[in-house]
Amino acid sequence: EVFGQGGMSLVDNPGMALGFGDLTEHDFFRVNTDTPGLKVLHIDPPILTIDGFLTAEACDALIKAAGESGLMKTSGVGGAANENIRTSKTCTLDSELLTDHPTKAAILQATENALPQLKGLKASKTAFQKPTSLSPWSYELPQVAHYQGGEYFKTHEDGFPENVSQKKGYQRRATVLVYLNDVEKGGATRFDKLGIDVQPVKGKALIFFPGTDASMPDGRTLHTATEAIDEKWISQLWVCGFAGKHATAGQPPGPGDRAARRAQDKETKKAAKKAGGGGRGGRKGSA
Repeated sequence: EVFGQGGMSLVDNPGMALGFGDLTEHDFFRVNTDTPGLKVLHIDPPILTIDGFLTAEACDALIKAAGESGLMKTSGVGGAANENIRTSKTCTLDSELLTDHPTKAAILQATENALPQLKGLKASKTAFQKPTSLSPWSYELPQVAHYQGGEYFKTHEDGFPENVSQKKGYQRRATVLVYLNDVEKGGATRFDKLGIDVQPVKGKALIFFPGTDASMPDGRTLHTATEAIDEKWISQLWVCGFAGKHATAGQPPGPGDRAARRAQDKETKKAAKKAGGGGRGGRKGSA
């Protein structure tokens, strides 16, 4: 269901909050429905915005740092017949000038506030490493993109096709797109299959889920960065999930991570030997 271009505030509709949280947790990530400024644009697939995700000062600082870094490069992405489907300029926040930028930290913190399953990830040593069954979540390095008049990113998906996600060992599970400036004309993010346009507003985040808990791409989130008329700056962050069974809540890792599985098997055998005093024992069935 679409709730209009402005979205539905869960603060004004508390009866919807719990159900929406349960829905997002089932196939995607649980959303903190108490997040200030949160509005739901679409229920299934979940599309939401958060006003005031970043302060105006944080937005301005990141635009200035990225613009002065000398690292903004044309981010061409090829489509059919070698068509360039993206013409904006992009840089990743991993250079000496940008890796410790306070706005990068603010984006990660605000993301973890909105998606509580990620709490503490930004401080983890594995935050920007490939996910595994034991560390099932990670971030791709945040990016900054700059669109000038006439530039665009044609219709595309953020999620990987199933064969690609299996080869990589992970799927993009959440997209966090933050608008760094107000854009009055052009530059909307359009969900082509859902009939939703989101116009950039400084400090607002757009969050959606391009991949499911089963590591499958969700084609319903197909979207377009419509042609810019006014200048547009954004930051984008992808949350990635291990493409296999997660070792959560103390459960053993899944079959996709051999090293972790061997370590778990070794620990299980040691525990069984210790519990049984090293002798042979009958194998108990499960209830």
